[in-house]
Amino acid sequence: MSGIHLKSLIALTVAVAATTSARLAWAGDRNQIQAVVTSEQAGAAGTTTVRLRGSSTATFSVYRLDRPTRVVVDVSNAALTDAVRDPHERGMTWTPNTWAVSQVQASALDGDGAMVRLVVTLARPGRYDVKPDGKDLGVTVTPRDPRPAGASPADVAAARAEAEAARVGQAQAQAARQAAEAQAKQARSE
Repeated sequence: MSGIHLKSLIALTVAVAATTSARLAWAGDRNQIQAVVTSEQAGAAGTTTVRLRGSSTATFSVYRLDRPTRVVVDVSNAALTDAVRDPHERGMTWTPNTWAVSQVQASALDGDGAMVRLVVTLARPGRYDVKPDGKDLGVTVTPRDPRPAGASPADVAAARAEAEAARVGQAQAQAARQAAEAQAKQARSE
């Protein structure tokens, strides 16, 4: 190999190594999104909170999209950890199916993942509030209409007993019909 080619190869190797180490150092300074947690508060309101757990305080922007109604939170200088990323995708989607939220999606944007986008799809009309809480970022969604009142355990037990009684009655009626058909068949043959 000639001296010029060797010098070019060494210069190229040093440049690639410097660029790679600079990118790795820069990636280490990013807010590492470690988890996305969804919780529904007890009570009639049906409020749901989606919490983005990061390694540092988030710098973010928020906007709303319609049809379907979505809250979009872009977190800059952030990256998803493997716990929040499907191995074959750039993010992950969850379906909490709460009264207020139908779907949550976290994905890495840009080729090097310099931004993380959280999309919270509302299950019904409502309002939202996005607030940082230390290293976490919370998106609280409160539906316009309260959740319908649930049935008490006694009501559920009574309904089950009534359904079982109806099944037993149906089985008895079918047995009586089959017996009557058998008698009619026998009477015709005589």
